[in-house]
Amino acid sequence: MTTIGRGAFNENTSLINATIQGTVSLGNDVFYKCSSLQNVQFDGVVTELPTNMFKSCKQLKTVVLPKTVRVIGESAFNGCTAMKNIALPETVTSIGANAFYNCVSLKSAVIPKNVTELKNSTFQNCTALTSVSLPSNMTILGESVFRGCSALTNVDLPNGISSIGKNAFDSCKALENITLPNDITAIPVGIFNNCESLKNITINNGVISVGKFAFYGCTSLEKVVLPSGLKTIDYQAFMDCKALKEITLPDSINTIDEMAFQCAGLTKLTLPKNLKTVGKQAFYECKSLHKVALPEGLTSLGRSAFSGCTQMECVYIPVSLSKIDDFTFDGCKYLEVCYGASEAKWNQINIAGYGEYGTNKIIYKSTKHFNASPADINRYSIG
Repeated sequence: MTTIGRGAFNENTSLINATIQGTVSLGNDVFYKCSSLQNVQFDGVVTELPTNMFKSCKQLKTVVLPKTVRVIGESAFNGCTAMKNIALPETVTSIGANAFYNCVSLKSAVIPKNVTELKNSTFQNCTALTSVSLPSNMTILGESVFRGCSALTNVDLPNGISSIGKNAFDSCKALENITLPNDITAIPVGIFNNCESLKNITINNGVISVGKFAFYGCTSLEKVVLPSGLKTIDYQAFMDCKALKEITLPDSINTIDEMAFQCAGLTKLTLPKNLKTVGKQAFYECKSLHKVALPEGLTSLGRSAFSGCTQMECVYIPVSLSKIDDFTFDGCKYLEVCYGASEAKWNQINIAGYGEYGTNKIIYKSTKHFNASPADINRYSIG
């Protein structure tokens, strides 16, 4: 036997065991949807498992791969829900996208030393996967590569990794600690979205941005050290991080986007000196936050930026802020305002809904302290 063509045993629902001998070239979909196939052994020379080789073989338990295999094709084992273990020979140099997607019984994986990239969704939804060993020369992790691996507790990321795709660890609910490689310059979109057990994250000094949803729903996250040089914190990046009590934002940050810290557990907040923009609902319903000093140089404060911060007692408003949007401190019933200039200057600020019944009635009714300094927030706050 030298060739097995495309779809040769496609949807053969009676086939239980298969042994492949000789030097064989395989086509795509050879055992696709062989729903009764349980055991496969290669006794000859095979260099590639092509696309969809064993896709949706739901009872496949054992595959003995030859030491000649170099390529695991796209979706080769996609949907092999009964497979608990797979030994990948050291000869493997490439693993395709979705190769082990939805292998819900797979418990561990050791990636061969010559594999430098895990493509998109390689192990997505492998819900029993508890450990994975990556080689030291790994450079790329694709999008959603471990997404939904809800039992994965730890991953050691080699320092040579320079690119991680969005949602790479999305919904890895058991993941507790992780250190990002030194060559990463941006925290990707949704990388740790809903990692509800993640407590600590170490971010290297080269990172300049935190992407959308990066830590959304990390309800156990207690400590984040943000590097100097960071420029932006994007949309909903730390939303619903209820255990995050304190964060110091480096002075290099100029933008905090919409809902970046919405519903976080912040009790203390130090804003960067170079901050120019705070997006709408950026700190919405941070109910444990008592005081905040907005930095001089801030020009834009978005709608409902601190709305629902029910324990907020004092805020410092800088002279640079010329416009305050609707509902900025809505619900902050204890609020007092410290302003960095005179009352006459205060009256020149464009405050939307500034009136007894307007959208910024809280600011209108608040006690105001003019010609104040940022440190004065401590005089009017017990938090």
